[in-house]
Parts: sequence; structure tokens; C-alpha cells
Amino acid sequence: MAGMKKIGISGYMGAGKSTVARYFSDRGFHLIDADSEAKGLYRTDPSIIQRLLETFGDSITEEGTLSFSKLGAVAFSDMENLKKLNAIVHPPLLKRLHQLMESNENNDTLLDAALIPLWNVDSWFDIRIWVESSAENRLNRLQRRVASLDESLIRSRMQLQQNLFEPPSGKSWLVIENNRDISALENEIEQKIGGIVEN
Repeated sequence: MAGMKKIGISGYMGAGKSTVARYFSDRGFHLIDADSEAKGLYRTDPSIIQRLLETFGDSITEEGTLSFSKLGAVAFSDMENLKKLNAIVHPPLLKRLHQLMESNENNDTLLDAALIPLWNVDSWFDIRIWVESSAENRLNRLQRRVASLDESLIRSRMQLQQNLFEPPSGKSWLVIENNRDISALENEIEQKIGGIVEN
């Protein structure tokens, strides 16, 4: 594919999106991380903080400051709260992400975002990648990453996300399996994507 490329990488939590994203960033792609950008908005947009406090109350704060862990605990307690959080954060986040994608028009650009299928923004990308991994592998990775949460809470969050949106289907998405080691993952990326990063 000639010209500058825009790639979207998605997948359920623990699937290994960041590992796949790192493969491309190591090869020169400019990486945009949706989670990092969302946290940046939490810190810099007072209207978001105000709406979160109006919606969820002071239970999401610690010593007067927004606590990401407490916000996550409330938001992932049930589907209703998760949708409330998304309704507040997603509109400004999508505006921010689109600006970042467009401002890098002279660079190969990569967006790492779990919710790309939910957002219906396929048109942003030349290539869309879904990272697939078994539930047990995803659970094991999340347990290593978030040691403060017990298994039941992690499983609950995984299920909520799966109930929120289904994996994308159709030929417009490439599926990368991530159920083995890093070497197998990189081989699969190279086989599925071919010479995209060199062309």
C-alpha cells in the first residue's frame, strides 16, 4: 500500500493490542494510545470532571482528586454505569483522537484503541486489526498487569466489555491471533500484514 498508512488496532482487554502496536511503533509508526489520551482529558478538561462528579458523586475521588481506580470500580460495576461513563468521555475523546490522526498526515500512524468497533470509525484507517486471544490467556495477562484486582472482578470487567460490543466481522478487518509466545505473534503479523511497513 503506497503512501502514508493509518492503522487501527483493537481487541478485548488483555488480548495483546499494545504488544501488536509496539511491533509497528518499533518500525516507525507514530503511536496514539486511546487510554493515555483519555486520561489526559480527565486531567485537563474540567467539564468532564464536573460531569463525572455529577453522575457518580464523590466516590470517584481521593483527597479531592479524581481517582482512576475508583472511577474504574464504579464504571465497571454494571453496564448502566459503563455506558454513562462512555457517554461523557467518548465524544471529546473521539474528537481528540481524530485530530491526532489527521495531524500526523505525513507519518505512518497507528491508533491503539479497544473500542474502535464500537465507535464506527472504520473510515479513519487504511488497515484495521483485531487482536484475538482466548479468555483464559486474556485473564492471565490481566492478572499479571492488575495485581490489585481479584479474579472475579477481572472476569466481570471482561464480560462487561464483551457485552458492550462484539468483535468486528468482514473482510475490512484483519484478525491476528495472540495465543502463543511473542515470536509466534510476530510471525503471524508478518504473514497477515505482509510488507505493509516497508511499502
